[in-house]
Amino acid sequence: MTVQSSNPNCNDVDAAEMDILIHTPDSTESCFSQKTFPYDRLMEQWTVMASTLPLWKGRKNVTISYSPIDGKPMSDTFLDKVQFSWSEATAPGTERWTLEGVDTVQLINKGELSTNTENGVKYRWAATGLMGWVCPPANWQLLGFFLANDPQRKDEDWVVTYFGKTLFTPAGLDIYARNPKAFDISKVRKIISKMMTR
Repeated sequence: MTVQSSNPNCNDVDAAEMDILIHTPDSTESCFSQKTFPYDRLMEQWTVMASTLPLWKGRKNVTISYSPIDGKPMSDTFLDKVQFSWSEATAPGTERWTLEGVDTVQLINKGELSTNTENGVKYRWAATGLMGWVCPPANWQLLGFFLANDPQRKDEDWVVTYFGKTLFTPAGLDIYARNPKAFDISKVRKIISKMMTR
């Protein structure tokens, strides 16, 4: 299989032609199982293409980067780095604002004990360092995704995330793309359309 998607019927179909499937929160579909989800393909940098979260209002070039933690399986936990600018045209050499944290999967059973009915892409995010005293933990999960195994198709990757309500922010949705320059805006509109029907 060249790709994995929240649409189990996609197989090798081109991402542009694939019927987008967005699930409701806490879905028990097998594509979200800890035993089947391709955690390695979720790693690296993503760009926020669209969002309902007021958290990103006024912020530009928002990226989310996931990376493994040495000695720990990606299916259980990984590092989470958020970066953004306050203006569209950030001067060269200007540092972007960075917030680092750790995502931990929220499962009753993990690893070999996990079942195909447990959602393995539900996480609890916690800030690290001094920000851990300021930022409250947040719960988030994937509602849809397209992750290509072929590096030449990586620009087609996208995910939809749902964030639960916190002390400071309402619940909301984000659309991430692997490469914002290559990601067709019509695909963003198509994903939004599917989200509106849920």
